[in-house]
Amino acid sequence: MSYYLHDINGYVGDLASTHALNLLSDFALAESDSETVKQFFIEGHSPITPDLIDGIKSLSSGDRDIQITLDNLVLLLGKSKEVAIITDGMTA
Repeated sequence: MSYYLHDINGYVGDLASTHALNLLSDFALAESDSETVKQFFIEGHSPITPDLIDGIKSLSSGDRDIQITLDNLVLLLGKSKEVAIITDGMTA
């Protein structure tokens, strides 16, 4: 299964496979100092704020799979408007 990032206008882009998203989510919850980032991964959505962007950009992983997904998330957030929603495409 794959996950996508949506914003107020709908589909922004492909985010990650289930496995890759789980790896990134676990990593972010363990390593991030930002409550906004943690809530984004817990809830699956967040307003796009400087704290969210900066918090995600501050993360870096030595695990190649996590870093690829993290880099993709940063790219997609840069294209998103107002809100970021992680979805499986069936529930947005």
